[in-house]
Amino acid sequence: MTTQFKLNGDTLVQTVEHAGAAYPVIADPTFSIWGRSINAAEIAWRLLSRWNILTCGIAYGIHGRRAYDSTGSLFGDSGSADDAGDAFRHCYWSARMTIDFGATRAIGAWIAKGFGDRREMFPENTEEARAARRMDLANNAHGRRVGREVAGSSKYHKAESTCYLRSQDGRLQTSP
Repeated sequence: MTTQFKLNGDTLVQTVEHAGAAYPVIADPTFSIWGRSINAAEIAWRLLSRWNILTCGIAYGIHGRRAYDSTGSLFGDSGSADDAGDAFRHCYWSARMTIDFGATRAIGAWIAKGFGDRREMFPENTEEARAARRMDLANNAHGRRVGREVAGSSKYHKAESTCYLRSQDGRLQTSP
């Protein structure tokens, strides 16, 4: 099955060639960009402007990669198992974005929130998926607070250590 995207003004239009497909057809593709899989909500946002493409590069290519690397160093994996590593990764990623996109301005947290929220838009609608989504969104929100708290010198190191400590002391949600 093939799919195509076209930008029509401010609307992203997806066309799915579904002849001969088994129904129901779920048209929620994911793509890889800067080494990370992104979902349809992220793709649509990225395509709206050149500025969005730049911020995606910063959010995924720089901050996302560093959050995954730090999680691997601290927890021994990428933190994708709804555990303390996953909680840390969400917190640290959101903190880094908040810092870089402007921790002292509302826009920084708003941009970081947008990336974090779009990252959690996926079609699974089971209770387990909803619980995991709530966990990730809560840890993203905590990370934005950390980003605002630590803005200043040694900000990334302080954000990393703060998110790590909070993943250990119960302030981050470490299970759905």
